[in-house]
Amino acid sequence: MAEQTKAAQNTPVVRRDRDGVQAVERSLGLLEKVVAAGGEIGLRELGQASGLPVGTTHRLLKALVNQGFVSHNPLTRRYGVGPTALAMAAKIGSSRSLTQLAMPYLQKLVELTGESANLAALDGEGIVYLAHVEAARTVRMFTKVGNRVPLHATGTGKAILASMSSEQRRLLLAGQRLTRYTPNTITDRRKLEAELDLIRKRGYAIDAGELEEGVHCIAVPVRDHSAEATASISVSGPSSRLTLPRIGTLAPNVLRIAEALSKATAD
Repeated sequence: MAEQTKAAQNTPVVRRDRDGVQAVERSLGLLEKVVAAGGEIGLRELGQASGLPVGTTHRLLKALVNQGFVSHNPLTRRYGVGPTALAMAAKIGSSRSLTQLAMPYLQKLVELTGESANLAALDGEGIVYLAHVEAARTVRMFTKVGNRVPLHATGTGKAILASMSSEQRRLLLAGQRLTRYTPNTITDRRKLEAELDLIRKRGYAIDAGELEEGVHCIAVPVRDHSAEATASISVSGPSSRLTLPRIGTLAPNVLRIAEALSKATAD
């Protein structure tokens, strides 16, 4: 009787282990199909290709998106390869990704400005950092690759938003709350639109301590072969050193490097 009870107690553990392995196998299968698609692919297409119910497919995709292996485009509601998968591919050296392509340009930005440089890309309803090159300074900004930040409160995010059509921007921001992170964060939609108009006119965005107090940033969009701006490069530093007047002085260099990277991306 005791042996039967012990066996019954162990059964759920074995089942949970088996279910966990099955979920991992299915998730990897979905990731493989997203990569094989060569672009964006829809939920139902993935479900049909994998032989999984739509509900199961959506649940597994949500987990992959949360970990950055798959990206979700809220405008098309389709899925593509995510930043984590791209970063892994770049490390293996199996593809000439934007991350790999951008590194020399980021290093040049650090040389020209003496501040840290970053590459960020649109990921769902926010921004994810794909690459970071530190400045050789005692006090410098450090951005963790893979870190996700909001669109409205960052220079990288505002640079991309300003490059979108009004309809694309409306769809992307429709369900988002403009959360206040510091006293400088723009939380009014009309003020944000006015800021984006200014960014379009001068060509670059500024984060004046809007996500984190004491940190300033200048960001410029990077366009791909279709002229879409889904990524941006930025220079960030402490506000005591990267003052607003200095940002204006550095702007031509950042604009020039961004234009060069955009041309390289389009080739």
